[in-house]
Amino acid sequence: MAVRRQIECDIHDLLDEANTLLLSATVDVGKTAGLLGKLRNCADQARDEGLTDSAARMQQIADVLEKKLLSES
Repeated sequence: MAVRRQIECDIHDLLDEANTLLLSATVDVGKTAGLLGKLRNCADQARDEGLTDSAARMQQIADVLEKKLLSES
């Protein structure tokens, strides 16, 4: 069994959390804003480690969450 790097675990966990927020009917502003920062930070780290596809996906999810947050405000 292959061992996953910490960045890969972080990516999985953050994308799972983002998907949960996207599916919720209401927006928790504080939680969403905090997750946006984490997603973008992790995307930068992933890019630095050569995980460009994951970085792009995380940035895309962050953009979608940001739009949802702004539309709810």
